[in-house]
Amino acid sequence: MNFTSASQQILQFKIFPALFIHSNDDGWFELDAYAISLNTVLQLGSEEDHLSISTVVCSANVGSVQVNFHGGASFIYQLFVDIFSNRITDEIHAKICPAFQQGIKGLESHLAVMPVAIKMGSYVYMNVTLTESPLIKSTGLELNVKGEFYSITSPSEPPFFPKYFNVPWREDYMMSLGASEFCVNSAAYAFQSAGVLQMLITDDMIPKASPIHLNTSQFGILIPQLPKKYPDMPMQVQLYASETPLVSFNETVTNVHLLASAKAFAMGPDSAAIPLFRLDVESSISAKAFTDKQLLKGVLEMKNFTMTLGSTEIGDFPIGPIEGMMKFAVTSLVIPKVNALLKDGIMVPFVTGFNISNSVMTIENGFVAIAADISVPEDSWQ
Repeated sequence: MNFTSASQQILQFKIFPALFIHSNDDGWFELDAYAISLNTVLQLGSEEDHLSISTVVCSANVGSVQVNFHGGASFIYQLFVDIFSNRITDEIHAKICPAFQQGIKGLESHLAVMPVAIKMGSYVYMNVTLTESPLIKSTGLELNVKGEFYSITSPSEPPFFPKYFNVPWREDYMMSLGASEFCVNSAAYAFQSAGVLQMLITDDMIPKASPIHLNTSQFGILIPQLPKKYPDMPMQVQLYASETPLVSFNETVTNVHLLASAKAFAMGPDSAAIPLFRLDVESSISAKAFTDKQLLKGVLEMKNFTMTLGSTEIGDFPIGPIEGMMKFAVTSLVIPKVNALLKDGIMVPFVTGFNISNSVMTIENGFVAIAADISVPEDSWQ
């Protein structure tokens, strides 16, 4: 370790009462410290749901120092170096551990104020409080966080509970990350609690080439009594998740179970919504997914799609034709578009300023595991 300092050196001699000598001089010096060692033991823990760090043991040693003066009367000052070298060594030795401990305290103060709620968009946030103290292994550090999503406007606990799972430790990668079914399903519950899992479908959203538009007269092909009661009136459909969509991980396959409802309305001359009927849908979709660098890719497949008449204000009607039309639209239009998107890949969100590479994703029973290497872009250091 090398320390270099440039400064003005002043040498003063004072003899009283008869003689007074005053000498000024300029110069600079080099200070080299050799064989500096630091041994420390740090303790990682959990304090008020935050990661904490403290110094348990600290010891330091300085082998020797060498001081070289330059300029001016440096040859005179150099004569006194050997006298003061031990004092300089002791001063450096005495300051190493306090400086190191002060740095650890500064790090601890930053950890104490780190947010345990990470906002994930405008509607939900993730709770990342520690569930237990960190586990230090010979090959790395293991952290267990809550990983539960909540609605920002109406946070509440979901009607299901987390299950214990153990992420396989991949020592050939820098990071191993696991997310349970509970984590993913709590996100779905949070979005539903926030009122996000719904949409209002109007006729201007229907492709012009569609054989049927949202109009009571055109729907007469499927529901004969509808145009008789409400002739040639525009319609709207409110589509929403009637229950929280649930995701399950089963080895190599991800399954999604969705219960949704569609409420149909006729729009009167005064824009008043006239309720017509409600259709309930139950569907199951399986997905096979994998990661490619920082992209999520995969393919979806429809496993089940059933429709029932939940309620009606216009009398009973057969829903077979509507069910067939909707199933055709989902399997022939919606899923192919999603698969085309997944073929190109969806960017996986990650901590700002870091990139992931060489990622491998596996679907296990009850959780998904991702192993990857982490890198920092070169431009972030500039």
